Amino acid sequence: MVPWRLKAKWKAGWRGKALDDKDGSGDGAPLRPVVPEVDEAWRQNWQRVRRESLPELDEAHIQRAWAWWVSVGNPRFIMAPMVGQSDLPYRQLVRRYGVGLCYTPMYEHELILEGAFDAELSQLEGRNADGGPLVLQISGNFPRDMLSAARRVQNLCDAIDVNFGCPQRCAREGNYGAYLMSQPDTMCAIVRTLSDGLDVPVVAKMRILESLDDTLELAWRLQAAGASALAVHGRLIHQRDHQGPASWLALREIKYALRIPVIANGSMHSAADAEACLALTGCDAVMSATGLLRCPSMFATAPESPLGMASLCREYLDLAASA
Repeated sequence: MVPWRLKAKWKAGWRGKALDDKDGSGDGAPLRPVVPEVDEAWRQNWQRVRRESLPELDEAHIQRAWAWWVSVGNPRFIMAPMVGQSDLPYRQLVRRYGVGLCYTPMYEHELILEGAFDAELSQLEGRNADGGPLVLQISGNFPRDMLSAARRVQNLCDAIDVNFGCPQRCAREGNYGAYLMSQPDTMCAIVRTLSDGLDVPVVAKMRILESLDDTLELAWRLQAAGASALAVHGRLIHQRDHQGPASWLALREIKYALRIPVIANGSMHSAADAEACLALTGCDAVMSATGLLRCPSMFATAPESPLGMASLCREYLDLAASA
């Protein structure tokens, strides 16, 4: 169990409040996640006590996960899946300015099977169209049906991602995305079914939970079920529309606990944010959505002289016209 003092620190970090900010009002300065006093002794205790009840890992799977990560370029900067936003022209644009791995928008597995996305999916040719590695995200809650959909599109990408992170109303109504996080057995069944049945790796994107223990346990179980990488948004499900900062402290502990690549997501609005997050969490990469929409060159190597937005807009329109 986590000592009560430590729980208070984690809870403060979860809520995005500084520990000395009694009323949560703040002083107008940008909020940053609180770094709790999680020391090596606590970590070792978790490893010893909690992991005794968790599934064993397949060492061959861990090796394959890292081999895949290297094969897609060991990326540091990643474009998040965004419905209606992370389309082909925008992916091509952000790749020019430092993004090493892109995700497609989310595709609902039922609509893939119905052929509703055939025209859009015809644009996907993995590396050939995008100019770099591509992860295709699907959603759903029926493992076998999701496998059928994923098999139809696996040749278009370098990996299939399962959406366990979307907190929007459509996900609640469809019982997918972050609303599956209260159903960990279903989540693991989806990852296991896809991992066993596809020719490409399976990765997953999730959020944090109220409890640190529960968050680490769920992440571990997804890893054991066959996830080759895990992207984690450091906000709770009710923190929709970016309410409060992401808890990088949670991402740090997930990275420490897991043995597959871990991608940090949330509160990434500049190259400086990305570097700070990598340094604090030790994660293998950072993923941005809103930040890249605001500035597609945010990961550029020379942030002190950013390109004008007008130039970037013209560049995007040229790419869209030729897509």
